[in-house]
Amino acid sequence: MKRHFLLLLLVFGVLGLNAQTFTYGDLNYEVNYGGTSVTVLDHVDGTDATGTLTIPDHVVYNGNSYAVTIIDSYAFSYCRGLEGTLVLPNTLEEIGDDAFDYCGFTGVVTIPASVEWIGYTPFYGCDGIDGFVVDPANGDYDSRDNCNAVISSYTNELKFGCKNSTIPNGVESIAEDAFSHIGGLTSITIPSTPFPTR
Repeated sequence: MKRHFLLLLLVFGVLGLNAQTFTYGDLNYEVNYGGTSVTVLDHVDGTDATGTLTIPDHVVYNGNSYAVTIIDSYAFSYCRGLEGTLVLPNTLEEIGDDAFDYCGFTGVVTIPASVEWIGYTPFYGCDGIDGFVVDPANGDYDSRDNCNAVISSYTNELKFGCKNSTIPNGVESIAEDAFSHIGGLTSITIPSTPFPTR
């Protein structure tokens, strides 16, 4: 009897570890470990999503408020119908790999101060984006005087750029595919100070 009771506790304990997913507005979410924040999984319409995209800073589920801290890898990949200026929340900490590949966004994307990690090619193929600006309070990334690029402050690596990008002095390396599939790219300005030799 005791053994069966322990087995039932173990089964229910494992089931309790399953991630909670829910829909709020037009987006699907998953509650993160710790139970105070969520990850944006995708749009309810999948790749058929259209219109503008504003990701909220908090969502409510079962009476609880959760901070939106992560955009999952591939969350909006190939959502070509998403357009206008992408608005990211000031609670966001991570942007996953290929999160917005081939979306139809236009204008300038602002990276909030809260962002601590940007994955691999999150804006690959987003031809309509004109530039990136990083909140001046962000200690992990910057845009070096709005040079239309996002640069890691730890490695001095240019993560990605876009149309008419200027590579500022101090950049030591350029990440793989930093300018890949940017159809509107018209020029890249390389600094007069050469990159350090490795």
